Amino acid sequence: MNNYIDNMSQVGGVLQAITMPLVSITDAMKGKDKTQEGGGDGFSFDKLLSFVATLAFMMLAGYLCWTCNVKTDMPLRIIFTILAVIFNGFYLIYYLIYRYLMGNACPV
Repeated sequence: MNNYIDNMSQVGGVLQAITMPLVSITDAMKGKDKTQEGGGDGFSFDKLLSFVATLAFMMLAGYLCWTCNVKTDMPLRIIFTILAVIFNGFYLIYYLIYRYLMGNACPV
């Protein structure tokens, strides 16, 4: 029983080490909204940063999917790329795990 508690405390420490930087980033992003004069719908650095990051991830997922499906028929290649762009977070995680970490290179 004592070994189980030690293992669980180690898992908790790992989870805390992983989530702490994410919490710090989100807390930093929650800062005051740097809008122009008036309401909260004006320009803000947070909105601009979020837009640029989203656009960059969408382009990266589209590029990786397009180049990895060279041998696929063109209609399927287009559909796969559109889906990768829409679900860019899932595709980039899939690409990281399956293609990069597991070493399954794209069939080029």
